[in-house]
Amino acid sequence: MRGLRPVRRMAVTLLVLAVLAYSAWLWELVVPTGLSVLRSPVDEATARDRPYRDLFRIAEIAAGIMFIIAVPPLNRLAPIHWLSRLSVVAVGVFGVTLIAHALLPLDCAMSVNALCRGTSPSHQAHLVLTEVLTVIYLIGAGSLVVWWPPRWRSVAVVVFLLVAASEVGVHFVEPLAGLATRVQSTAMAVLLVVGAAYLPRAERLRRVA
Repeated sequence: MRGLRPVRRMAVTLLVLAVLAYSAWLWELVVPTGLSVLRSPVDEATARDRPYRDLFRIAEIAAGIMFIIAVPPLNRLAPIHWLSRLSVVAVGVFGVTLIAHALLPLDCAMSVNALCRGTSPSHQAHLVLTEVLTVIYLIGAGSLVVWWPPRWRSVAVVVFLLVAASEVGVHFVEPLAGLATRVQSTAMAVLLVVGAAYLPRAERLRRVA
C-alpha cells in the first residue's frame, strides 16, 4: 500500500536514529571514560563523576525521545492483534524509561571508584530503572518471538536468550559485569535494527487477529 510508504520510512528512520543514539556507549572507544570494559557496566558512563557524562546522558535522552516518536508509525504498520501492539507499546515504554534512566544518574561509577557509596535516591532509582529496562526489552522481544514469521522469529529468540543470559552474568559474574552489559546492549541494538528491516514486509502481513 503506497499510503503506508511515508509511514514506513518514518518508522525505519526513527528506529535507526534511536539505535544509533542508544549505542552511544561505543564512544568509549574514542573518549577516555576511565571505565573498564570487563568490569564497568555501560551505564556508568553517565555517572556524576564521569568526565563525559553529559554526552552519554544526552544520547540516552535522544534515543528515548525517538523511540517514543516511533510508536505512532509503528502502530500503523503492525498487524492488528494484541501481541504486535504489545511489541509497539514496549518500544514506547522503553523510550520513556530510557529518559528517566538518564535524568536520574548514578552518583559515581562503583566499578572504578572505591569510595563510591551510591546512597542518593537518584542512584538507587537508576539501578532500579536499569533492571526495568531489561524487563521491558525482554517483554518486547518475547512478544516478537510469538508473532514474527519463522525466519525473523529466530533472530528474536537468539537475542532474547542473549539478553537474558547477559543479565544473569551482570548479577552473578561481577568481574565480567561490564562485558555482559556490552553484549546485552549490542544484542538489543541488533534486534531493533532487524525490526526496522522487517517493516517493509509489514503492510503485507497486516491481518485481523
